[in-house]
Amino acid sequence: MRSWAAVVPALDEQDALPACLEALTAQDPPPAAVVVADGGSTDGTVDAAEQAGVLVVTGATGRGVQLAAGVAACREPVVLLIHADAVLAK
Repeated sequence: MRSWAAVVPALDEQDALPACLEALTAQDPPPAAVVVADGGSTDGTVDAAEQAGVLVVTGATGRGVQLAAGVAACREPVVLLIHADAVLAK
Protein backbone atom coordinates (compact mmCIF):
# COMPACT_ATOMS: atom_id res chain seq x y z
CA MET A 1 0.00 0.00 0.00
CA ARG A 2 1.15 3.51 -0.71
CA SER A 3 2.35 5.78 2.04
CA TRP A 4 -0.18 8.44 3.02
CA ALA A 5 -0.46 11.55 5.12
CA ALA A 6 -3.30 13.44 6.77
CA VAL A 7 -3.79 17.19 6.97
CA VAL A 8 -6.11 18.61 9.61
CA PRO A 9 -6.96 22.32 9.32
CA ALA A 10 -7.77 23.68 12.76
CA LEU A 11 -8.88 26.85 14.46
CA ASP A 12 -9.68 26.67 18.17
CA GLU A 13 -10.27 22.91 18.08
CA GLN A 14 -8.57 21.85 21.32
CA ASP A 15 -11.59 19.81 22.43
CA ALA A 16 -12.21 17.93 19.18
CA LEU A 17 -8.66 17.51 17.91
CA PRO A 18 -7.38 14.72 20.23
CA ALA A 19 -10.09 12.26 19.12
CA CYS A 20 -9.42 13.05 15.46
CA LEU A 21 -5.67 12.52 15.83
CA GLU A 22 -6.08 9.33 17.87
CA ALA A 23 -8.37 7.85 15.20
CA LEU A 24 -5.96 8.80 12.43
CA THR A 25 -2.97 7.15 14.08
CA ALA A 26 -5.04 4.01 14.81
CA GLN A 27 -5.57 3.33 11.09
CA ASP A 28 -3.97 0.28 9.47
CA PRO A 29 -1.64 1.25 8.02
CA PRO A 30 -1.20 4.46 9.98
CA PRO A 31 -0.36 7.66 8.14
CA ALA A 32 3.33 8.31 7.60
CA ALA A 33 2.66 11.92 8.60
CA VAL A 34 -0.09 13.89 10.28
CA VAL A 35 -0.01 17.66 9.89
CA VAL A 36 -2.21 20.04 11.85
CA ALA A 37 -2.48 23.32 9.94
CA ASP A 38 -3.39 25.88 12.57
CA GLY A 39 -4.94 29.18 11.56
CA GLY A 40 -4.16 31.19 14.67
CA SER A 41 -5.90 29.31 17.47
CA THR A 42 -6.17 31.09 20.80
CA ASP A 43 -7.03 27.97 22.81
CA GLY A 44 -4.89 24.88 23.36
CA THR A 45 -5.13 23.52 19.80
CA VAL A 46 -1.41 23.77 19.07
CA ASP A 47 -0.52 22.27 22.45
CA ALA A 48 -2.92 19.36 21.85
CA ALA A 49 -1.36 18.68 18.46
CA GLU A 50 2.17 18.86 19.82
CA GLN A 51 1.25 16.52 22.69
CA ALA A 52 -0.02 14.04 20.11
CA GLY A 53 3.37 14.18 18.41
CA VAL A 54 2.19 15.48 15.04
CA LEU A 55 3.68 18.22 12.90
CA VAL A 56 2.11 21.65 13.35
CA VAL A 57 2.27 24.36 10.71
CA THR A 58 0.86 27.77 11.49
CA GLY A 59 -0.32 30.49 9.21
CA ALA A 60 -3.17 32.75 8.27
CA THR A 61 -6.76 31.91 9.07
CA GLY A 62 -8.69 30.46 6.16
CA ARG A 63 -9.39 26.84 5.37
CA GLY A 64 -7.89 27.00 1.87
CA VAL A 65 -4.71 28.68 3.06
CA GLN A 66 -4.39 26.20 5.93
CA LEU A 67 -4.94 23.19 3.69
CA ALA A 68 -2.36 24.45 1.20
CA ALA A 69 0.20 24.94 3.98
CA GLY A 70 -0.48 21.48 5.37
CA VAL A 71 -0.23 19.76 2.00
CA ALA A 72 3.01 21.64 1.26
CA ALA A 73 4.50 20.10 4.42
CA CYS A 74 3.71 16.55 3.23
CA ARG A 75 5.98 14.32 1.17
CA GLU A 76 3.61 11.39 0.76
CA PRO A 77 1.88 10.72 -2.60
CA VAL A 78 -1.57 10.42 -1.00
CA VAL A 79 -2.93 13.09 1.36
CA LEU A 80 -6.20 12.88 3.29
CA LEU A 81 -7.78 16.23 4.16
CA ILE A 82 -9.95 15.88 7.26
CA HIS A 83 -11.75 18.27 9.58
CA ALA A 84 -10.63 18.39 13.21
CA ASP A 85 -14.06 17.33 14.43
CA ALA A 86 -14.14 14.20 12.24
CA VAL A 87 -13.23 10.80 13.66
CA LEU A 88 -12.33 8.02 11.23
CA ALA A 89 -13.57 4.50 11.95
CA LYS A 90 -10.94 1.76 12.10
